Amino acid sequence: MSKKNLTTVVSSVRFSLALVLLLVTMPWANFSSQPKVLDTEETNSFSNDIWNETPFRDVAIPETFTFLNYIDYSDVGVLINNKSEASKTIGYAFVAARNISPNHIFLFDNDSTPTAETIDPTQFDIYFAEPLREMISDRNLTTELNYLVTTKGIPLRINGPGNGKAAFDSEIGLINGAFNSTIHQNWWSSHTYGPGAGEEMKQFSRQEEGFYLVTRLTGYTVDTALGLIDKANNSFGQRGQGVLDLATNRNGSGYKWWNDLLYAANTTLNGSMEIPVHFNQNSTFVTNESNVMLYASWGSNDGSWNSNWLPNSGFDSANSGWSTGAKYWDSTNPPLVGDEGFTWARQTTVKRNGNGALEGALTADTCAVTEASATSGILAEYFDNSGVTYNSSLMPDLSSRSPNYWRSETNINHAVTGGTWAGLDSSQFSDYYSARHSGAIMVPDSGNWTFYLNSDDGSKLWIDDNEVVSNVGVHGMREISGTVWLSSGVHTLRTEFFEHGGHAGLILSWQGPNQSKQVVPPSAFTRAVADSVTTDLAHHWAFDDGAGTSFTDSVVNANVTLFNSNNGGGWQ
Repeated sequence: MSKKNLTTVVSSVRFSLALVLLLVTMPWANFSSQPKVLDTEETNSFSNDIWNETPFRDVAIPETFTFLNYIDYSDVGVLINNKSEASKTIGYAFVAARNISPNHIFLFDNDSTPTAETIDPTQFDIYFAEPLREMISDRNLTTELNYLVTTKGIPLRINGPGNGKAAFDSEIGLINGAFNSTIHQNWWSSHTYGPGAGEEMKQFSRQEEGFYLVTRLTGYTVDTALGLIDKANNSFGQRGQGVLDLATNRNGSGYKWWNDLLYAANTTLNGSMEIPVHFNQNSTFVTNESNVMLYASWGSNDGSWNSNWLPNSGFDSANSGWSTGAKYWDSTNPPLVGDEGFTWARQTTVKRNGNGALEGALTADTCAVTEASATSGILAEYFDNSGVTYNSSLMPDLSSRSPNYWRSETNINHAVTGGTWAGLDSSQFSDYYSARHSGAIMVPDSGNWTFYLNSDDGSKLWIDDNEVVSNVGVHGMREISGTVWLSSGVHTLRTEFFEHGGHAGLILSWQGPNQSKQVVPPSAFTRAVADSVTTDLAHHWAFDDGAGTSFTDSVVNANVTLFNSNNGGGWQ
């Protein structure tokens, strides 16, 4: 790429670096040494960091600042597979958008040209490498091209031989140069371009370096790739963020050289150049990033393919040989109880973007009714307090709130911890949350019962809707007790608790007639009190007839009769 009749006060170093990173999305230019309007002016103010070009210089031009009046692509070649509609659509759109000379379009039009993502070395040589060499030679472009752009529909990989497998773009960049003999070989060679090779950052030249710089214009769909062209048109003069993807567990391996470059790039971009960078330093895949102008990685996920599972919108290939019915996707079913069942199926009725989606279907067991008064445990409800305003010297008001999560717990016995209570989501219930436990407690003997509420932070206890213990406010693990006379039998119980950062704990103990102090055991709790039918009901239908077409009203003669039923057989 070269500059047109323009004037600039930007050093060629900055633009060469940007060119390597952003050939497609932000195509900076190489610069002619003979500006025709104003003289070039250099500044002596620069950082000792060879990657760092701050402070950035301004650019002056004598006319409206647009994409095409600033840049042309006289040293760029575009590779298009004539057997691929995707390649032709994307390639010619890029040619038109960048005003690239037809002489720099390399069309691979053999009837047997492969369109698969993976090809073998022979196919690479016959259908791509040799035709490209001939076209470059026949058009006298040997010394004119520095950059090659491949497109979706051009193969991605070469499958060998042995460990000689390589990316198509890596191999095609080596043709007719100093590294031509390394194509298909099971080793790598070192070049001398840029700071990564211990050299200065300068304008790239294929004649000097012995290889082409290759970039690819692609996407999951053709529309995505075309959208990249439009976005680049509209982003000229703007900035996005950088994404650097590095796995620190590979700092001492063969990945070290590239990791060191990523560390240096992060320091320069996110530091003195003040370009925002998302620096991912683990083996997980990077997702949900937007406004990205550059991405760099080197095998950061190589050791985690089997554990990095991500939501997938495609599931494009049905295949009964896989447990899910979709090719490449195995599954682990959720835990099942009784006669429950679970099945996976690929379907196309409801989907997003791709050709299909996976649907998991739970077949429920026959519903059985159990009375709350005979069900052990206590109801535990949890409330996320993030963004909720309350007086931390008292207690959050839970009366009108719905829980974010609930479960059944055996008793109230959560030892103090700096982490999250077992089974809770740490993103919601780690620092700022409330809990409410409710149910029934069986008091074995009548008399005075003392209840102890030990918590970090605040908590309260009610028995039969009467407050017994108040341990409110923000504090460390602190126990407060209250005494109440209770008759033997079942009583309603409720506790409320809140955590306001730091450690969290909640323990309920009791002491009474014939009972020394202890944590209230699971055997004392049920989910609710059994309510008997009261005499002031207008009607009472028990719905426990089991068969027939009517339900008896035990208060007055107002029985309910079923119509259009199955004669009362098997209803629940």
